[in-house]
Amino acid sequence: CVCVCVCVCVCDERPFPFAVPRMQTAEAILEFVGRCHEDSRSSIIAHKIMWGASLVGNLTGKPAYWELVRSIAGHIIRVGQAEDGRVLHWGWERGTPYGEAQVVDQTCEIAYWFYVVARQMEKAQAGGRYS
Repeated sequence: CVCVCVCVCVCDERPFPFAVPRMQTAEAILEFVGRCHEDSRSSIIAHKIMWGASLVGNLTGKPAYWELVRSIAGHIIRVGQAEDGRVLHWGWERGTPYGEAQVVDQTCEIAYWFYVVARQMEKAQAGGRYS
């Protein structure tokens, strides 16, 4: 998964000289996502790409990562969520036990990732790395 690769690259705590290649790898992965089909911003797992982009955006301050974050968040809010906040519009089997479980699971997961990403944005704003 793209988000796992990005996060391993960014969060690996081995000291320099590993830091630069890890960040270059994370940026290359996100640059690839930016060129991908629009599904990379609108699939059921896009919120994890949003998280990875917020990690790299917080570290680099590059606007492209924040644009990716805003694009994914906007899609989730406009398309994925109902007015009451439940995540309903992802195309899983509605009216089945699996579909109902996904509503609960994805609603909780989206709420969590939005909080995590918002904290990354706050840290980046405080450090002058958000645009």
